[in-house]
Amino acid sequence: MTIAVTAKETLLGAGVTIATTAVCFAFFVAVQVLSYWIPPDRAAAHLRQAFVDGDLQLANSLPHDAVKGYHQRNDCLVFWMTIIRPEEIGEYLSAGQFVGDPSGRTTYCEVMRDHLLDDRLGTEDYGNYLRYLHGYRAVTVFALSVLDVPGMRLLYKGLCYALLLTSCLLALRRLAPGRGPSDEMAQLRASGGVALTVAFALFYGLPYFGQSPSHAPLAWTIFAFLIFATGRDLLAMGRVAYYAALSAFGAFVAFFEYLTGGAVIGLAMLLGLLALQGERHTAPGPYVRRSVLGVFAYLGGIVLAFLFNLALNFWHFGNDALIRFARALITRMGTTTVTRTDGVVDGGQAKISGLDVAEALVAKLDFLAGGNPVLAQLVFVACGFAIVGFAVVGLIHARSATSVVRVALVVASVAMVLLWYAAFKNHSLIHAAFMVRVLVWIPAAALLMAVLAFEHLWGERPAPAAPRRPLAARRRA
Repeated sequence: MTIAVTAKETLLGAGVTIATTAVCFAFFVAVQVLSYWIPPDRAAAHLRQAFVDGDLQLANSLPHDAVKGYHQRNDCLVFWMTIIRPEEIGEYLSAGQFVGDPSGRTTYCEVMRDHLLDDRLGTEDYGNYLRYLHGYRAVTVFALSVLDVPGMRLLYKGLCYALLLTSCLLALRRLAPGRGPSDEMAQLRASGGVALTVAFALFYGLPYFGQSPSHAPLAWTIFAFLIFATGRDLLAMGRVAYYAALSAFGAFVAFFEYLTGGAVIGLAMLLGLLALQGERHTAPGPYVRRSVLGVFAYLGGIVLAFLFNLALNFWHFGNDALIRFARALITRMGTTTVTRTDGVVDGGQAKISGLDVAEALVAKLDFLAGGNPVLAQLVFVACGFAIVGFAVVGLIHARSATSVVRVALVVASVAMVLLWYAAFKNHSLIHAAFMVRVLVWIPAAALLMAVLAFEHLWGERPAPAAPRRPLAARRRA
């Protein structure tokens, strides 16, 4: 049994990942440039009307608003980027962010409203960390040129639930007697697909973020991969196709990543879904190799897409682009945050502990349970115990080393979520209202672990070997 990843496999994976990400990035650039050919007039008119009708408010956030959505601050950033028109070709390949002025206007929505009313749709100053090729902007340009803001929100949220419904229906079809594949592992993948669909539908905060132009496109990418990965055996895919699929997934995640946690959700989903792959008696080696190389391809797609972005920015803006990006990343990964007095930044610094991050996330758990904080805390505590309990059951009743590897992959997927919060303490604390959505993987992992545990308990067991006849009987025969 060979478990080690060979140099040949690594080089092949690297080559396919680089080529696939480059093709995806070229597509992103083409879409970005094409989106600038769409006149901003209709989008601007729809945004003005949204302020008049109250569909856009001036506040940065609207807690538990299932119609307008919670995250108006980032939504207004995306809306603003749909109506600016850069003057130089280099700026067509990046995304602009307007900055507030000292006139007392305190929210991005308020600044955008005033610019819209003054009919000023030109370029503005660039911000710190939005100066790169931006998928949210490109998608919203097309949507807002056709639909008004309420219609766009309905489309975005509808696509989220439509993809989840499609995932669930396809999985249920494969589970139906006589309709799906006959092998038990295909049934296991279908069960996992149903489990993950339920988890994302209930605990991903879609009522408050599914309509958001700064959140929904990333959810579409994740749900599309869920449909893809539960409908086939990833271990049976050809190596080139496997690397290409995962690096393309990573590149699209990077295109829509607003540092809202989509990258780590995709990574956790990849590890969790790999636990459902293979055949009944697949050896541990393929699981380990495909897991290592799959993570390599997925993260490679994300990193390369960001590096291509930075290269474009360096070409146009010079060293300042790299310096601003590095400063923003260091801040987000830092262990300190600014202190405030009566809600106003006073210039001080406060240390951030893991407990601070946990408390901030717990305070926002209600976004994942329909606004009910008690229900949310009960569900997530129960899911934590369920992960441990079903993992123990799965290990006790494991029938082979492969069964142990499958359990370990789900455990590793949970560890990725915890490592993400540890790595981005500052960002997770100050943006807990949407960073809490990463915790959707806790109930998802609990359901996956339950599927594996039940399969270990009641799944088909290998037939016992036929008893050997005594040596004397064999000689007489």
